[in-house]
Amino acid sequence: MGNLKTNRSAGLYIALTVLMNFLPMILVVIIGKRLLSNSSGLAAAALGLGGGSLQDMLRDILVFLILTWILAVAYLIYVLVLFWGVCRDMNFICGKYGLGNSMNYILVMLLSGVTLNIYYIFWSNQQGKRLKEAEGHYQRQVKGTGTSHLIFALLGSVPVWLSVFLVYKLQTDPLYFMAHAGMIAAASIAGFFLGFLDLVNRAYFIKDVNTLAKAYNGQGAWDTNGRPQAGNAQNPAADSYMLQDFAQNPAEDGYTPQAGNVQNPAAGGYMPQGMASQSPVLGASLQQNGEEYTMPVDGWMPDAAQAWKPKDAGMQAGYLIGSKGEYQGASIPIEGELLIGRDETNCQVVIKRPDISRKHCMIRYSGNGSYTVTDCSSNGVYDKEGNAFPKNVPVACGSGTVLVIAKSGNEFLLK
Repeated sequence: MGNLKTNRSAGLYIALTVLMNFLPMILVVIIGKRLLSNSSGLAAAALGLGGGSLQDMLRDILVFLILTWILAVAYLIYVLVLFWGVCRDMNFICGKYGLGNSMNYILVMLLSGVTLNIYYIFWSNQQGKRLKEAEGHYQRQVKGTGTSHLIFALLGSVPVWLSVFLVYKLQTDPLYFMAHAGMIAAASIAGFFLGFLDLVNRAYFIKDVNTLAKAYNGQGAWDTNGRPQAGNAQNPAADSYMLQDFAQNPAEDGYTPQAGNVQNPAAGGYMPQGMASQSPVLGASLQQNGEEYTMPVDGWMPDAAQAWKPKDAGMQAGYLIGSKGEYQGASIPIEGELLIGRDETNCQVVIKRPDISRKHCMIRYSGNGSYTVTDCSSNGVYDKEGNAFPKNVPVACGSGTVLVIAKSGNEFLLK
């Protein structure tokens, strides 16, 4: 699997769907206008007093019907191809982190038809949850949630249920429509507009998959079982298996890679041989002052999915932007107090490296772009010029301050 598609147009889908919904109305107007414009000819033809005007009109109406049928089939094929691709890409995006799977979109539609859209409502809720959970892993904000997709799918299904009810009443009580004409007209209009909420539901899927597909393409291609695709072993830097180095020069930290354990240390990371083709739970063996230090690869990966939140989450907050290291590109809100450190039970930003203290650094947002930074560590926090922050003393900082966390290779910008 190569790069996922990132330019599916939600606007085109909405425009075509609106056109197809109004097509029957347009067809009725065209046919009515044709009949009215030739009413005298139609009467003459019906009475046998005129030429072929009735035949001409019937021919025109038949042409309109054939064109409508062709457009309807083309639209159906377009929708099936569009959302088949959306479902496939969702499976690659979510499968990379074991977030479940969706069946083929054609089967989704068949099951939805059999269950009068009940399955579609359930499916929308589940896929919304999957994409929202993937948001943190890819550090990209999505618009939909499981709840929003559930609500839109539920309201968008009302016209389906209303249509079934009207067909049932027509078969059992043909006079029902005459007795309740006003109510049925109002319900039909309401159902017509509610049906457009399903457009919102599907448009959110298209836009959110586009957003996450861009991040997926930047991380390298994995299959739906969370394994790197063929070809990634030749370029392991494209995968998330790559272990970052402790600093620009790891020897400064007292760590050197064991002989035979590193394929390309100059690439800026440590990778045990065979990692690209073996399970990522393999450990990286390093030497610290002559003693072997071993930690599973999973232990080195930051918990970015848990630490990251979208920019509009919660109250007014400051932001910590990852400018270098494991959290590069992440936008992490600071609502009150935030801890950086190795202890995942107390720290919001977790960096599992030997030179990072359990509680390494505390950042407090004071409002109006003002922060206080407290170094609680053994190995220090530095500014961009290399000046160390004083130990256990809150230091006032403004937006634009860069925090260098020990020699871990991690840098953050106060935004």
